[in-house]
This record gives sequence, C-alpha cells and structure tokens, in this order.
Amino acid sequence: LIKMRSIVAVLLALACAVCAQTGGDGQYQLAMVAGEIYTSASFGTTWFKANAPTLPDGDTFWYGYVTTTGSPMFVASLTRAFVSINYGLDWLPLQSSLFMAASATGQYQIAANRTSDSISDPAPLLVSSDTGATWTVVLPSSLGSVPAGSVSASGQFMTVVTGQNSPGLYYSSNYGQTWYPSQAPSDDYLQVAVSGLGKYQTAVALYGSVYTSTNYGASFTAANVSTGAW
Repeated sequence: LIKMRSIVAVLLALACAVCAQTGGDGQYQLAMVAGEIYTSASFGTTWFKANAPTLPDGDTFWYGYVTTTGSPMFVASLTRAFVSINYGLDWLPLQSSLFMAASATGQYQIAANRTSDSISDPAPLLVSSDTGATWTVVLPSSLGSVPAGSVSASGQFMTVVTGQNSPGLYYSSNYGQTWYPSQAPSDDYLQVAVSGLGKYQTAVALYGSVYTSTNYGASFTAANVSTGAW
C-alpha cells in the first residue's frame, strides 16, 4: 500500500507541468512552467524569468511556496529543493525535496527529504526553525514518504500527510518538535491545508473524500460533500 501511494504521488507530481503560488496579499507570486521558474512582484501584472537551477534528467519542478513578505521563496522538484532570498531571482539548494511548507515569515518550515536521487526511496519529514539553515528528521521513514503538509502563519501548528492510510495524518502543536497521529478515518490522503491560526484544517483523499478539523488537526471528520477524483 505504501508503494502504491508513492507511485500515485509521483504520477501526480509528473502531471503538474504548471504550478503557481501566491504569498500574503498577492503582490509576490511564483509559477513553475515546464522546468522554468517565473516570479512577479506586481500582483501578477509583470513576470520575470528566474535563474532556475539545473535539474537531473527526468526531474521537474512541481511545488512552490511564497512567504507573506515574498522572501524567502521555495521550490521543490522530485529530488531537489531550493530557496530564494532575493524574491526569486537566484536560488540556493536546500536539504529537502518532494514538498515544503513554511510559516508566514519563513522561519518555521517542514519538508520531505530523500537520501538519494531515486524517486522510489522514502522521503521522511524534516523540520527547520531557522529559515531552512538546518533540518531535523521528526517522522521515521517507516511511515513512507510524506507527500504533503501545511503550516499555520505562526508556525506553531503543522499537519502532514503520511505514506500510509492509517494513520494518514500527523499533527504538531509545538512548532514541529513533537508529532502525534490525527484521529482520522482510514483513507488515501493526498493534501492538507491549515488555516492561518491553525484551528481549522481541511484534508482531501484520492477518490474525492473531504475531511475537516476544528481542533488544530487532532481529529478529522468526513465533510458532507459530493465526492469525485481530485
């Protein structure tokens, strides 16, 4: 099951040829198109091509994140991750890959890191409290790759999707120092979103189910919505 979820995550990533992220009030924006990175500092009215890092053959950018102030920005490929501290003009490598999320200022970050360039290797969860300078593994690789996660504005509350369907979600309420399994139905979770204050959260699963939390990710219940593949 873990292997199947990893395959699904990779296929979704490969399908994402165009991705976009907006930070704060929308002034700073980030887009990844066909292996290139574009940024805007004018609410999307004008765009500039960044000096995108070179990726290995077969790799592609599939995830980006813009902090509230527009700097730092983050992008991730299937095997690499990078940070920009000059509004997307230049990019520096980070010790993370697959996905990343950050607090409003970028101080607190979570990311999934592979120990090799192989997309079949697990990518356990790491946490940084110093804007990505150093990272600590906080969830074991036995949980499988961590394909998605979200962070509240302050960084205190975090929730991630694990590489298995039960428990499919883990949460932290102390800036990522300790993690606990969420009380949530068994499902193939794909993505989770955390509100600015962290109290309200939404998770979606592979075949269209939606789950919500009103207690900072401690528990999730199924929402009454029509289902369909996301």
